[in-house]
Amino acid sequence: MKIRPAAKEDMPRLDAMGWVFHSTSGLNCFGVGYNSSDFAKAMGRVSLSDNAVCLVADVDGTAVGMICGGVFSPLWHDGSRLAQEFFMWVDPDHRGKGFGKQLLAALEDWGREQGATAIIMVSLNPVLGETPADAMYTSRHYVAMETHYVRRL
Repeated sequence: MKIRPAAKEDMPRLDAMGWVFHSTSGLNCFGVGYNSSDFAKAMGRVSLSDNAVCLVADVDGTAVGMICGGVFSPLWHDGSRLAQEFFMWVDPDHRGKGFGKQLLAALEDWGREQGATAIIMVSLNPVLGETPADAMYTSRHYVAMETHYVRRL
């Protein structure tokens, strides 16, 4: 397995993983649908941006996991930059093999290269500490800092 930047040829796999990520994220119940065309456009914007990246876990030429993120200056800008994980997905058949940790480490490295001093992410799990993903984040010294509330409008 190797971590590499996503390529145009990966789009069918990334779209399939994006759909599964979305369908299991709970966003559907808030009226947030999934659209492959919009996903492709967003991935195109990521590929053209100096402030965003999408990386894949590649096994024998096939993307089996992905992580996308970006860097930004906070509203209270003091010259600092933060990295943010937008989303990460590893196919269920490839979980438990360290692919998620390697994807996250690669995004952290990329963020450092972009001048970020910290990285943030939002967990879609309503109860922290109950999933393997939570264990992965805490094992990498992430600290839960806030709770997000969501309401359908």
